[in-house]
Amino acid sequence: MIAARSRVVAADAVVRRGADRGLAAIGIATLGGVLTLSVVPSMFTLDEAHYLETVIALRSGRVTLGDTRGLTPSRELYAFDPAARLRTPATPAAPSVPPLYAPFAVPFTYLGWRGLVLLNTAAFAIAAWLVFTLTDRVAKGRAAPWVATGAFALGGYSLEYAQGLWPQMLSVAICLGSVVVAGRARDAPGPKAGLLAAAAGVFAGVAAGVRYQNVVFAGAVGLGLLLARRAWSARLASLGAYVAGALAPLLGCSAINHARLGSWNPVSKGGSYLVDGAASQAWAVPFYDPLHVLAAKVVDFSLHPPMTGWLPEAGSGAFLVFGAVKKALLQSSPWFAVAFAALLIAWRGLRSGAAGHDPRTTELRAIGIPVGAVIALFATQGFLRLDGIGFNQRYFLEIVPLGAIAFGLALDDHEPRPRAIAVGAIAAAIGAGAVLAMSPESVARQVLLLKAPLALAAASLAVWIAARRAPSLAWGAAGACLAWALAVHVGDDLKASRALRAYNEVRQEELAALVPERFAVFAIDHWKDPYFPLAIDHDLLVVDPSVDAARDAPVLVGELLGKGMRVFVDVSDVSPGLFERIRGGRSSRAVLPASSRLVELLDAPP
Repeated sequence: MIAARSRVVAADAVVRRGADRGLAAIGIATLGGVLTLSVVPSMFTLDEAHYLETVIALRSGRVTLGDTRGLTPSRELYAFDPAARLRTPATPAAPSVPPLYAPFAVPFTYLGWRGLVLLNTAAFAIAAWLVFTLTDRVAKGRAAPWVATGAFALGGYSLEYAQGLWPQMLSVAICLGSVVVAGRARDAPGPKAGLLAAAAGVFAGVAAGVRYQNVVFAGAVGLGLLLARRAWSARLASLGAYVAGALAPLLGCSAINHARLGSWNPVSKGGSYLVDGAASQAWAVPFYDPLHVLAAKVVDFSLHPPMTGWLPEAGSGAFLVFGAVKKALLQSSPWFAVAFAALLIAWRGLRSGAAGHDPRTTELRAIGIPVGAVIALFATQGFLRLDGIGFNQRYFLEIVPLGAIAFGLALDDHEPRPRAIAVGAIAAAIGAGAVLAMSPESVARQVLLLKAPLALAAASLAVWIAARRAPSLAWGAAGACLAWALAVHVGDDLKASRALRAYNEVRQEELAALVPERFAVFAIDHWKDPYFPLAIDHDLLVVDPSVDAARDAPVLVGELLGKGMRVFVDVSDVSPGLFERIRGGRSSRAVLPASSRLVELLDAPP
């Protein structure tokens, strides 16, 4: 009788979990659909242009830019590269970003810019599904997968990247895929473990070819294979299979990097990461101070030293990016405080409810290795490693889903309190809304966006530690952390990102109606950004004469005209002197309407 009842209970549990997975799939697909339909199809950052150039090149069967073949080597030809001034010019010019994004992206170019964004939106949805299924596989209760998925998809500052071209979400999905498959390898018997470990290695190697920093993530996932409950010989065999799997895509990266940059290094941008070391002279704190780096990038970004050309706001210490406050990890996702604690306690074997071979403890230990490795990597990189004009810590994006899993499992031993979650979420949403309603220039707004999430993080950690006595408080704090993270990400980060994309979209549409199918344009600063999306449907070369004060521009203009290309200058913010140097004595004519700000250069008077 007891055995029969147990079988019925087990069958009911399977049915409930199957229903949960179905609902999760519907919810994730719906969110993905909303993101896809609401995309603003234009650029946010020059990094997107850099990645786009790899796609355009590969679509034509090259790893270099065909339109630069035969031209005079010049830094002006690297208009797509944020570090153009540090490039050693050669022709044909070549992108230096990781090469394995392009093979994924080429098929999506036939859907235009929206298609390339769709690749990242789909990757975001896949990552959310993997978070749910991985958490569900080891959790005891039904709430943990929902909490983890909500933390990643809504409270993990990934929505902005799911609507962009640059490949962070693709990277996240592939990295998470390596974690999921490696977890299966730890549990699999005999030869199957080796096959799964090799597959996990392939995922990890591809991830390193999409974002070079993932080579550290890949190494950490490999170390996690040593946590399996098997003989050491079997563990080492799995690790060997994993390394072999990772080598295949990395060898491909080596071949591509040698072809385009002359370097056999699979994770190099050609001699270095093209970071301007001289910029560090302006920083007050030595770049080798890892504790300071951790404090600034993980806890409070206002602790970051002033950067060259970028000073904190007086009174708040905030760094503003297009009106949005730049945030550290906990300031974007205050729930990460509990995730960190859960990961640490798992290693000590003291996590509440963990005993013996609890699969939750094993999983937390395994995912804790890449979380710790990525954070340690950027701590040791110091303040030289900048994440540019992002609003959040984009270098930590790959560990956000792992932290979300840890957050869900941290609450797994406690029955959910829906009322407490709702109260916490509503209170935090109202508070965040009140803060976001203030003027972006308001010191109070900036301070609250920096400090309020830290107070939430501290409170959530404190009540989680005491959760056995007050589980309602722990769930209420979890709801508050998630609601704050979502409200601020949508109301500050995503809003600013979409506003900049919309600004570029207007200019992009104007230009698309004016330019021919094949042309070159000389443009500077952010005025060149709207041109790059046109490269999907046009034979286009963007040249930046400001890189070297138009030293090579007259020669390049003559060569481009000689190749039969029409050549334009976007005179937005181009000084008369710079324009004359670009023109090099050639005749020109304004493109109508005058608001186009385009001037065409000619070989002879019109």
